[in-house]
Amino acid sequence: MMIREVLVEPQAIAWLPWAVSYFFYIGLALCAIIAALCLRFFVKPYQPKSELIALLVALSFAIVAPIALTADLHQPGRVWHFYAYLANWSWMAWGSIFLPIFMLSLVGYILFLLRQLPQRPTQKWLALLYVGNLNNALWCWIFRILTIISSVLILLYTSMEVYNVAARPLWHQPWLIPLIIFSALPSAILLTHFAISMINGTNNKVLMKPLVIACLLLLAATVGAIYYHSSETALDLSTLWQARPAVAFTAVIWGLTLLLALFSAQAKTMQCLLLIASLILTAMVRWVLLLEVQTVAKYNALMNPYHFNWGVDGGLGMLSVAGLWVTVSVILWQLFGLINKEQRNG
Repeated sequence: MMIREVLVEPQAIAWLPWAVSYFFYIGLALCAIIAALCLRFFVKPYQPKSELIALLVALSFAIVAPIALTADLHQPGRVWHFYAYLANWSWMAWGSIFLPIFMLSLVGYILFLLRQLPQRPTQKWLALLYVGNLNNALWCWIFRILTIISSVLILLYTSMEVYNVAARPLWHQPWLIPLIIFSALPSAILLTHFAISMINGTNNKVLMKPLVIACLLLLAATVGAIYYHSSETALDLSTLWQARPAVAFTAVIWGLTLLLALFSAQAKTMQCLLLIASLILTAMVRWVLLLEVQTVAKYNALMNPYHFNWGVDGGLGMLSVAGLWVTVSVILWQLFGLINKEQRNG
């Protein structure tokens, strides 16, 4: 009898921090849209301006997310290949279709909601937003529905990009969508509240504290559901807990965020700390899901190595995307400030 020993070397990490950036920003964009819909249908009295602010928060993230995604392709110039050679078997190819539809729907939603505000700006270049005698309420509803549908498609595409890797039990399990939503929704709610309070100058009831706490508890329940989903997911989670400090750090941040949500007062300092902790939690959940999970061995006995670096494929890349989001946010903030100023003066 011949005995053969097969040695498999540790595998290099395939998905880099660019992917974490995409999942971070697209998750916040989708959850900011959820916050906008809550403001539209569940918060009384209805304030169109608050809904618009939430949508602008979503737009700032939605603009940046695809850029991080193209960077993760390593060759951003090949994006046009998705359209020239459509592969209907590839979720990434479908994502290249869903993302533009999502962006156009969101922009249309914002535009026709803006056109319904009572006063119109007098500056010529801003008045271009109001060209045409259209049924703004009807078109707003059309684009609102399109935004909801395209958001579901984006969420499906983003989840399937991970779920399709059957060799990773922590990816190939049915709790990905709840994990993505419940880890980002608290940050989206808090950011929306922060933006509305900054523009309106009041600390209103947009911060739905019970919803933030409920999302944090549901996030913990989702992690528990993943652990008990199968023996493979339990083994991989236990391995990560023992071998990767980032997992324990994420658990600590979750506990800190929950404490701040439970005991934060109306003081802006405490609310800022809650927002920062929530954003860190959102990012760390994605870091663990996408990067740390790759360190778990698939075919070998050793953990796959990953060491964070400050190059383009590491910290510098993440900081550049964050800087781009700040730039986009400032531009949108200034544009809305001009329109809002015109309306107050009117």
